Amino acid sequence: MKNKFRTKVIISSLITLLPMLTGLILWNNLPELLTTHWGFEGQADGWHGRGMTVFVLPLILLAGHWLCIFVTSKDPKNKNFEGKSLNLIFWLIPVISNYAFALIYSTAFGKNWDQHMILFLLFGVLFMVIGNYLPKTRQNYTMGIKVPWALNNEENWNATHRFGGKVWVIGGVLFLFASLLPEELTPFVLLVLVLILALVPTLYSYLYYKKQLRAGTATKEDAKLIPKGTSKKTAYISLIIILLVFVLVAVLMFTGDIEVIFDEDSFTVKADYYGDLTVKYEAVDSIEYLESHSSGLRQNGYGSARLGMGMFKSEALGTYTRYCYTKCPAAVMLEVEGKTLLINGIDEAATMEIYNLLLDKCGK
Repeated sequence: MKNKFRTKVIISSLITLLPMLTGLILWNNLPELLTTHWGFEGQADGWHGRGMTVFVLPLILLAGHWLCIFVTSKDPKNKNFEGKSLNLIFWLIPVISNYAFALIYSTAFGKNWDQHMILFLLFGVLFMVIGNYLPKTRQNYTMGIKVPWALNNEENWNATHRFGGKVWVIGGVLFLFASLLPEELTPFVLLVLVLILALVPTLYSYLYYKKQLRAGTATKEDAKLIPKGTSKKTAYISLIIILLVFVLVAVLMFTGDIEVIFDEDSFTVKADYYGDLTVKYEAVDSIEYLESHSSGLRQNGYGSARLGMGMFKSEALGTYTRYCYTKCPAAVMLEVEGKTLLINGIDEAATMEIYNLLLDKCGK
């Protein structure tokens, strides 16, 4: 980044770290464990220690801020960044940092926020702001609707971003209205709106490209995935990294198994992506089969579309350890030396088999 932006980098970085100073001032009055994440339903489902929250999280945001600036500075079309578009790069993360920590610290002092409404209001404002910036954004590989036929054709880029800006402003307004909907609709509404706002401008851009082909103002070369000025080696490496990330996320989200192994004097719960657990039969105080159970809130551990494991907390069970498949409602509940453990199989039949074997091995 040019030297003339050095002062802006320093100021924006300090603002990003401002919550760290706030945390130090409030240190003695902050609890040891702070809520740092809320689920779609507005319930707290993530916590970090005071030191991690006050010192590490702002530094992670700062690293993200610097990464955005670095990527922008290395953009082959860096000269196209100016004015309001560049300001968005500089100030987005500092604003998010202070907004997020305002929620975290106020929650620590007993303020209860309607997280469902806050989520939609945040998305609404964000899409409206960015929607206003899009028509003013010139071709670049960092910010905007970066489809190849727009990146390689200025006319398409300008038309796409004028249209996309209007769509995103309208989408922002829809997010504001969505804040009034029932909380249980939050995941569905959020997913649908985000997909619409991503796909509609992309489809418009593609149709505009096809129109240009017919008019002779664009060529098939404009649709190449590899940006002009980028070596094939760099492009292929980038594509491979992106694909590997998607594959890894898919594997973690939809694979993994839980197996209960019975030995002579103990049983072991072996789980993919999480630590195993061994329990002595003699340590089991009681065993109960639950036809259905509510997982409650995960405090730590591993969660995916397939598995939910770690420490959980619910009104019915208090704090307990859980090794469960998410799609199976049944579970075996054990009291082990005053602590609660929930385990299940991939379905009700497998869970009942675990229950009967535990009854037999523990002599209950």
